[in-house]
Amino acid sequence: MQAAATPLPSALQAAGSIGNRIMSDHKAIFDLYDRYQAATDPNLREKIENTIIREIAVHSTVEEIVVYPVIEKNFENGKAHADKLRAEHLQVKKDFQNFDTNREPTLLSKIIRELRRHVDFEDQQEIPQLKAKLTTAEDQSLVTQWDKTRPTVPTRPHPLAPDHGGITEAAAGMLAKPLDAIKNATREFVEVVREE
Repeated sequence: MQAAATPLPSALQAAGSIGNRIMSDHKAIFDLYDRYQAATDPNLREKIENTIIREIAVHSTVEEIVVYPVIEKNFENGKAHADKLRAEHLQVKKDFQNFDTNREPTLLSKIIRELRRHVDFEDQQEIPQLKAKLTTAEDQSLVTQWDKTRPTVPTRPHPLAPDHGGITEAAAGMLAKPLDAIKNATREFVEVVREE
């Protein structure tokens, strides 16, 4: 059993940009879903479901803590932009909380479709804008924050938790993480493949 979020490979820890971190997570999540669709064994499918839930919970929380405050500060209409992204995350968290209870494959399919729209926007619009607005030092600072924050965030969806970054979301995450660990202790996960 693997209850903790999958750590980043050392090559990713040593190099890369914040955009690469974000897109690496996106690719890993969709690769998991492809594996889920190809799997015929119900036990393997359940392990993949558990892993998808965990990876999306971790990714969305790290984005909210590390990236969205930078978007608020640096993008034109940054607050509205970040709030739209947070609202999309909130819907995914609510849907995953529901999916975690009933494990309905059609709901997972719906969530992944919604997530693809969100991710396409991030990959095609947000990340290029972010890259254009950051100095190399600022980008590397965000990478460091991302890598330090990732192991500390909840591994389950918490739609009622704060989602505006900063100390409030970080503290809520630290409180939720031990509870998530208890729930995850009875679950099995699959290996996550990450690339730069």
